[in-house]
Amino acid sequence: MKHIYIKDADCRKIIVEVTEEVAQAYRESMREEWRGDAKERYHTISLGAVADAGHEFADENACIEDVLIREEDDAARQEHLEKLSEAVEHLTPLQRATVY
Repeated sequence: MKHIYIKDADCRKIIVEVTEEVAQAYRESMREEWRGDAKERYHTISLGAVADAGHEFADENACIEDVLIREEDDAARQEHLEKLSEAVEHLTPLQRATVY
């Protein structure tokens, strides 16, 4: 006898003891379902989900120079923030309270 896990209506896992043939048929049917779900997800994924996953799309209207300038500005801004946080560490508690 084999044990398989199934989910009830409340999505709780339940252990069911079944024969070897039933367990094998259940596993195969689950694999078919997973394959079908994966194929459907592959063919119907939305662009929003792709963007949320961290992928970026090329903007045909973007100017490369503007992108590079923006990256340099972001790097400079990050450097200034690091210097500022380092300077705040050297302030007295009263000065920190005044700044914040």
